[in-house]
Amino acid sequence: MQNISRRSFLVGLGLCAAMPGLLAACGSPTAAASEARSSRPRQSPTAPPEDLASLSESINAFAFELYRQVRKPEANFVFSPYSINAALLMALVGARSATAQQMSQTMRLSLAAEKLHAANNSLEQGLLARGQGDDGFKLNLANTLWGQTGYQFQTPYLDTLAEYYGAGMNLLDFAKQPEQGRVAINNAIAKQTQDKIKDLLPQGSIDPLTRLVITNAIYLKAKWQTPFAKEVTQSGDFTTLAGTTVSAQMMNQKSFVPYGEGEGYQIARLPYRGDASMVVLLPAAGRFAELDTSLDAARLTQLMNATEQKEVQVTLPKFDLKPEGFSLKQALTSLGMTEAFELGK
Repeated sequence: MQNISRRSFLVGLGLCAAMPGLLAACGSPTAAASEARSSRPRQSPTAPPEDLASLSESINAFAFELYRQVRKPEANFVFSPYSINAALLMALVGARSATAQQMSQTMRLSLAAEKLHAANNSLEQGLLARGQGDDGFKLNLANTLWGQTGYQFQTPYLDTLAEYYGAGMNLLDFAKQPEQGRVAINNAIAKQTQDKIKDLLPQGSIDPLTRLVITNAIYLKAKWQTPFAKEVTQSGDFTTLAGTTVSAQMMNQKSFVPYGEGEGYQIARLPYRGDASMVVLLPAAGRFAELDTSLDAARLTQLMNATEQKEVQVTLPKFDLKPEGFSLKQALTSLGMTEAFELGK
């Protein structure tokens, strides 16, 4: 029997992200309204498996590139690359020329536009379908756009948002009331995430020049397929990256799960109900940085594919992670997406 226990580990989780910005989808000012939305219904998920595979590979590759830019060494950190990818895809719908090219390259996209948005629609609706049952797995995804009231957003842009993202444009007056707009967006995100994220956009992030804010919120509440019994949760030692030992409430479980090990690491997939799992990577003592820097999408896939069903003794600390803000603009610019953040481009 194998053991997974007590040292620093890497965990994949997802919460929420947002991207403010200007798009080529804006036209000239028109009369104010509360929402601009296409009348077209959302398309059924019809993308072929090869397109879904291509998009998934792109998201995973982009996730690790972005992780290198935004991670916080020797600190707990959580972010949702899926959310960021979804928000950027909605921005990409309205991007043109060099801006669109840089965005596609940064996001490691390989599908043509007509296939890309259809694939994302199929992927998102597939994820949503998993979370609508009553088996202890709840997943909500919310694509929301917030545009400047009085602007005419072009019909093809609104059509694509409706057909492939199920989204319209909520209209706010950023030009005259930027702070009220920021509060309205934060309140909506708090509602979409069951109050888990209350202040997504910090004070000053919206100003009178803002014309469009794009948000994607993910809410996940899942029960373990094999629950950790409360009666065997007890105090234990946990070693931090700084090398200090702290006392933590340690969850314990013996169960059959996909497990693998190799030089300097152990990996286990702890299943939730609803065809989802938490992937835990446990470095050997003193080798966290080595494992962390060696990971990319291909490497993680290789490690996960090498797991086998085994009886494993799992010991993990109870934890509560809250997302902290970081500069998405700085990270994306470093990855080559520069024109999207220049006025007039």
